[in-house]
Amino acid sequence: MTAGVLVNAPTPKFLLLGQKGSYQKFYLDVQEQAFKDGRIPEGKDWGVDPEERWGKLYLENETIPYPTLNGDYRIFLSKCRRCNT
Repeated sequence: MTAGVLVNAPTPKFLLLGQKGSYQKFYLDVQEQAFKDGRIPEGKDWGVDPEERWGKLYLENETIPYPTLNGDYRIFLSKCRRCNT
């Protein structure tokens, strides 16, 4: 069992458990904070998670940093707009 609001320790945002390995990531998509910070969604670095925010793949004998796929809400939002018109 887990809870989020009252937990006084970092908990992963994503945790996938499998028979041969597990994946754990502590951060959400970087775009949300970028929007809050007033950044304009443009350029090749938009939606790119820095390496220190990548998830980790835990295998039996090794732990591998696993890059996050680049996100781009602009594509998603443009498709939503087309569906609503």
